[in-house]
Order: sequence, then C-alpha cells, then structure tokens
Amino acid sequence: MDLQQNRAETENQGTINISQDNGTSYLNSNHAVVEVFTSAATNAFRTKEEVVTACEKIYSPVLRCMKLFGLYFGDTSMAKLKEADSAQGGGIMSFSFLYCIVINTCLWFYAAMALVSLCMGGSSNPVPFFVLLSGLLWGLKTALNSVICFIVLPLTSSKKSRFETFLRSLVESSIDLSKLKSYSMKVLIATGVALILSSGWTIVTFLYIPWTFVANTKPWNDWNALAPVSAVIISTFVTGAWLFPVVFICTTSVVLENLFDQFSKRVLCIDRHIWQLDLARLRVEHRKLCDIVELASDMLSPFLFVLVAAHIPLTCFCFYVSVNAHGALGGDWRQVPYIVGTLFWLMLSLMTLAVIMVFGARLNGKVSELFKSMYLN
Repeated sequence: MDLQQNRAETENQGTINISQDNGTSYLNSNHAVVEVFTSAATNAFRTKEEVVTACEKIYSPVLRCMKLFGLYFGDTSMAKLKEADSAQGGGIMSFSFLYCIVINTCLWFYAAMALVSLCMGGSSNPVPFFVLLSGLLWGLKTALNSVICFIVLPLTSSKKSRFETFLRSLVESSIDLSKLKSYSMKVLIATGVALILSSGWTIVTFLYIPWTFVANTKPWNDWNALAPVSAVIISTFVTGAWLFPVVFICTTSVVLENLFDQFSKRVLCIDRHIWQLDLARLRVEHRKLCDIVELASDMLSPFLFVLVAAHIPLTCFCFYVSVNAHGALGGDWRQVPYIVGTLFWLMLSLMTLAVIMVFGARLNGKVSELFKSMYLN
C-alpha cells in the first residue's frame, strides 16, 4: 500500500496541461509532450460505409456512362467495397461483358479499316492520305483506351482490378470525400456538351463530306452498308472512348488533390517542433499517402500514355494541314470543308491535351507544396 501511494504521489507531482491550438490537442507534462491528432477522433465517426458512399457518388455516374458506351463492365454501386475482401471466384459472363467485347472489336475494326486503306494506295493522293492517317490515329487511340478500361477498371468477383485496389486503399485511409460528391456530375455535363458537338459534327460530315469517311475509300467503298455503320461507330463509341477516359483521369486527379490537402491539414498545420516529436505517426500518415498515390499511378499511367502519345502527333498533323492547306491539298480549294473539319479536330485535340496538363499541373503543385512544407520550412 505504501509503495502504491508513493507512486501515485509521484505521478501527481507532474504538471498536466491540456490545450488546443489550430484544431490539434496536446497533452503536456514534465516528462513528455504527446501530440494527439484531432483527425483520429474525426476518423472514428467516419465509417467505411460513409467513404464508400462518397466513392459511389463520385465514380458511379462516370462508370455508368462508360458502361453505356461499352467501356466498362462490372459493379457501379460500389457495394463490393463493403466486403472484407474481393471474392476470388469464377464470375458469370454478363451482358455488359459481351457488350464491351463487341464495342472493343468494332473500334479495332475501324482502326484496321484505316490501316488497310492506307496500305492499298491511300498515300497516292494528299487528301485521302490525310483522311486515312487521321482516322488511323483516332481509331488506335480509342481502341487502346477501350482495352485499358477493359483491364484496369472492372469491379467484378473474378479478379481484383487496379481500380478496386485503389478504391479499397481510399476506404482504408478514411479520407473525407464529402466535398467531391457532386464533382463528377459537373464534369459529365461539360463532357455531354463536347459529346453532342463531336457527334453532331460527325453526322454533318457524313451527310455533306462523305469522302472523308474511311468506309468510303477502297476497298470498303464497295460495301454500301458499311458507311452508315462506320458513321454510327464514330459518332458514338469512338467519341465516348475518347472523352470518358479523360473524365476518369480528371476525377481521380481531384480525389488525389483532396488527399494531399487533408494530409497537410492533419500533419503540417501545426507547429513544426510539435509534430517532429511524433515521427512514428507522421511516418504512418506519409506511408498511406504514398501507397494511394502509387496505386493511382499504376491505374492512370496506361491512359496517360495512350492519350499523350496519340494526341501529340494528331495535333501536329492537324496543325500542319491547317497551316499548309493549299499545298497539302494540292491547290484544290474545293476541299475547304475538310480544312474546316481539321480545324475542329485540332481544337478538340488541343483541348484534350490542355485539360490533362492542367489537372496534372494542379496535382504536381500540391506535391511541390507539400514537399516544401515538410522539408524546406
């Protein structure tokens, strides 16, 4: 009893002071300074179901649109994320899976049509050459995007995709995504405008400039039914395979920006000499951040490679045709409608590259700001 009483008196001799500063609580005594993150209390109330619901609000509208255009198959409700782990079993071949295969085949067939026509004398005349080359570039880009979506994105019971791994990492990090729930809808509205403009221009081109379609070149011009089918593929599925991967990249970039902002609030918005005392907690938070960013990089890298690798030569090609219109078309100014179409696709290609670069620059700015705050202040 005497020993326990002396120990209690010794512990009570320290001065205990609990204060709050900048939303962070500190427990000070004569022997130690212990930092208690308020985010720990916040995360206790933020259940995994809430994070899954936020992910559903952000990604489900995009995934449903991609499913409509044959770019995605699998779950769009994010219910699979509420499970402890993905089931590794043989999934049932669904209608959406077969639909994606059909659309993917059509996109590759369109690219093959342009390549075959280009090899069968399409380079003998400047105008057919430019038409077929642009068709080949667009066809390859959209077909590759479709394949990447087919592999990277599906949320199925048969295999864990990169997208599912990324989402599960977000759920485990207890990130607050409530501010982004309406973001994807805003982006989809802008995407719908671009989709309508692109599809409308394709229909106008098919009606008034039919010779610019790959289906109207040799050897495909003997098949009369192929031209309208090609117009449908271009106006809908090729356009969708071009736009929606960009929307997915932008949405994920905004999620990562929000992640960096929250990491800064958790760790860096407190006095430097205080959080340095809890390096273990800082290391854990930083490790979670690095894991999520690495998973996002593995998921988005194929999309970025295809989009940038295809759009840069396509932009240069459209710019060359627009600037050197008279020489490129052999002095035949009757091909002016084709020049107008080239300018339209040049604008869309530049806008696509600009959107990707702007979102990438914003995310890079968050990384640079975090680096300066941690190591240079």
